[in-house]
Amino acid sequence: MRDAATASYESIFSVLAPRHCVLCQQVLPEKHWSSFVCQACFDAFPPAPPSESIMAVYRKQFPAESLRNELPLGRIFARFSMAESLEEQGATAMRHLVHLLKYHRLPSLGVELGAILGAWQMAHEAHHSYDALVPVPLHSARARERGYNQAEMLCNGVASAMAHGSVICRETNVIRRRNYTLSQTFLNAKERATNLHNVIVRGKEAERIRGKRVLLVDDVCTTGTTLHYCALALKEAGAAHVDALALAKA
Repeated sequence: MRDAATASYESIFSVLAPRHCVLCQQVLPEKHWSSFVCQACFDAFPPAPPSESIMAVYRKQFPAESLRNELPLGRIFARFSMAESLEEQGATAMRHLVHLLKYHRLPSLGVELGAILGAWQMAHEAHHSYDALVPVPLHSARARERGYNQAEMLCNGVASAMAHGSVICRETNVIRRRNYTLSQTFLNAKERATNLHNVIVRGKEAERIRGKRVLLVDDVCTTGTTLHYCALALKEAGAAHVDALALAKA
């Protein structure tokens, strides 16, 4: 009886205060799969370049390590594109969605997008198996400013999607940022590397990923610099292999 009453209340509430797409403000259908994005906006998001193209950009940032075959990342995957060079409406909408995730205190948006990301990864890269998911860390002061680490929210969703049929754990204390750094958003490639050098280090539970295959999770990959230094710290902690998965490629 209580379940029926709850369902009835939710149905009435959806009529009195319907959900709207956060991008175009269109009213979302009552049983729509997303709580935040309408189907038209979602279908307009452009796909990210293939992993090989993303890795080519990454290798150019670290030519010496690449030449010596010492890059800590095996592969980088991304689901959508939000590149400034793309003038299409879908890329602009994705940039806005990432902005909402970071700065508008919508943790459940991150979990939902993470589930989409994880399901896509499983469908397209099912032959890659992982023991642990690790969100890119956010400095504690910045996490307090935002209310949460958006990468951790994405990681929660990815974990829920990947948990079906496999055992996978989330590790949030194996790497950390020891300094409060400038935002990477408006920095060039050289400034990004300088900004993060010796900043991302092993965390208090680093031993938990020794010998494991790890998938790093973040909201945006631009040059791969942040993911690179996270992967370095994970490899120093004993991770056997590290790949990375981002919601969007800038």
